[in-house]
Amino acid sequence: MSTIVIKRGTKAPTTSNLTRIGEMAIDYYNHKVYIRTASKVICINSTDTGAANSTA
Repeated sequence: MSTIVIKRGTKAPTTSNLTRIGEMAIDYYNHKVYIRTASKVICINSTDTGAANSTA
């Protein structure tokens, strides 16, 4: 059985933060998702979704 681990933080990750190809990270501050490729880290949702924070 495999486990998927998504790293999280408050800024864009670097190749030092994501060491394996295909590794993912979430930037909670900017609401972006990143993935590591063979040579760099790319943002896979470059546009804002317009989602607002909700309160209970």
